[in-house]
Amino acid sequence: MHEKIKTIQDAASIGCLSYVVMHWASGFDLDQQDQFGATLLHWASLKGQLSVVKFLIDRNVDVNRRDENKQTPLLWAATENRVVVGKYLLEHGADPLLVDPRGCNAYFLAAMNGSLAFLHMLHLHRALAPDSMDGEQHSLMVWAAYRGHLPVVRYLHEAHKVSLNSVDALKRNALHWAAREGQTDCCVYLMAAGLSPHLKDVENLSALDWAKERRHRHAATALAKNQTSMTPVMTGTIASIVGSVDVLLHTLAGVVAVIFQFMLVTRWIPPMFNYVTLSFYGAKNMIFPMMYKQPIKTPIGNEEQTSLFDDAGVPRSLVEAMRGMKVAPFRRREQMNVTLFAAFLVAQYVSMSLAAGFAIPGLYWIASVAALGLAVLVKALSFRDVVPRGSALDDPLLKAVEAGDLINAEEPRIYPAGYYTRIPLRAYYCFELDAYFNRYDGWCLYFDCPIAKSNRRFYFGFIIAMFLQQISVLIASWLYFTDKLCLADENPFSLCSVLWHLFFSALPCREKPVDNTWMTWVLPSMTNSHGMWLILYTFMMTTVFAMTAWRHFLCIAYGTTRKELTEGTAPCTAGGLTSIKRGNAVVFSDGGVLLNCMLFLTGRDGARYSNAIAVPPMLN
Repeated sequence: MHEKIKTIQDAASIGCLSYVVMHWASGFDLDQQDQFGATLLHWASLKGQLSVVKFLIDRNVDVNRRDENKQTPLLWAATENRVVVGKYLLEHGADPLLVDPRGCNAYFLAAMNGSLAFLHMLHLHRALAPDSMDGEQHSLMVWAAYRGHLPVVRYLHEAHKVSLNSVDALKRNALHWAAREGQTDCCVYLMAAGLSPHLKDVENLSALDWAKERRHRHAATALAKNQTSMTPVMTGTIASIVGSVDVLLHTLAGVVAVIFQFMLVTRWIPPMFNYVTLSFYGAKNMIFPMMYKQPIKTPIGNEEQTSLFDDAGVPRSLVEAMRGMKVAPFRRREQMNVTLFAAFLVAQYVSMSLAAGFAIPGLYWIASVAALGLAVLVKALSFRDVVPRGSALDDPLLKAVEAGDLINAEEPRIYPAGYYTRIPLRAYYCFELDAYFNRYDGWCLYFDCPIAKSNRRFYFGFIIAMFLQQISVLIASWLYFTDKLCLADENPFSLCSVLWHLFFSALPCREKPVDNTWMTWVLPSMTNSHGMWLILYTFMMTTVFAMTAWRHFLCIAYGTTRKELTEGTAPCTAGGLTSIKRGNAVVFSDGGVLLNCMLFLTGRDGARYSNAIAVPPMLN
């Protein structure tokens, strides 16, 4: 392990106490400052390495030593919500009122970084002063709103009555700064608390003016309406479409794309060029940034900045191309996929109906009816497994701090700020709906809904039904076209010839031209168009459903979910993370492959983990 450590600061950061002790025994000054003016205590505090912190304090290092930015180890701990280390520093002489050059003490660092548990721990140690100001007359409320930390804003306002009306040297209040950075939720809360979006600052700009100036369309809409209630993120597909013109237009684009592809592209463009038009789907997220300029946000600390490709909506993977944009109101949801998928099935059926002499297989109808019934169940049960949010006045996170459960309090996977609940084991976060779901498996692109415990079985059944539907169409189409074209072909069978014909004409065999005019060789025939929809596009969909079914089967066989296999970890009893894999098995597995599959199909898988939570070791 020591071979991987380059400096003693690295050792303090990762908690390698033996390396630190070895250098101390060799005469190293534990109070020595590096090029940033930071000591080992700074680095250990930043990363929450309590063992190193205890060793250093036992060796009488200066607990209030400042770095080149005049920040103490306690301020470093506050930036990362290191509650356990912060409490230990306070108990050993750390001063929470020491300020940096901006006039910010530990309370301010906790507020501006959204460290609610740390802020409450500081208050329990020394009562929070509601009228605190930094060097530029910014209050704690201003910093929390500016950074968009709504739970901290609510905590300051509701628990400590921090004034909302205080203004800084630029005559800006918390609403001005929240609007300037596009923090819509904070804007709505502050307006509900009584702040006006029309109050002017020294530049004669109101909160609404700032939102428009910096192109925060979502925040500007809320401010213009003087909206005083939160717009729910967890909405169904129809509600999300009706609630936003942008989403509505994006959704209708799915139907328009299929009609355009069916009526024009496959009818008037040769099949080998049809593949190019499919690439337009991957560029759909580039339309919105082209219509509206990107909002302006102030870079904050070490926060990861988006690239030009991200700002332009350029996808970096196939999955990302299929998802929506991350910004509101989309939140990576892509309602277009629902209409696109439905319109494709309609176009496929129309193509089968128009193909002269094509017999729709019976399996197609059976699978279609089954898929429709299962789809209804998937959508109907999609919100059933959401972990309910508690009340801000009864926040279990604050109670955990008061009870001394600090290890778990600083772990957002157990006590996520703003949800006011303790997250059960095997529950994961769904970004699209900003909610936690029990046994969350992933986001369904076909239905625009979460897949979790209640609807996962039905979703797997839907995938199987759709695979059977598409494979029946593919087989019937192949037999139809080979019977129509290949039997009249005098050339012997050749795999290369078949692949060439599929690529060039979307047919398994050469279609004899009606005449020898140049138009015959340029424009596709109706047979070519049917080949695109019934063979090539159907083959693509069959492959997608086959891969999806296989991926889900592997998770079922392991006795786990896709999200758990992707994450590979779960909250442990110490508040951190532990691997859920034990060799070739998963800790949540009920047994072997056969048993896991049987329990999954009967809905009894994972029953022993129902309502389980991670608990501290002393409660075991």
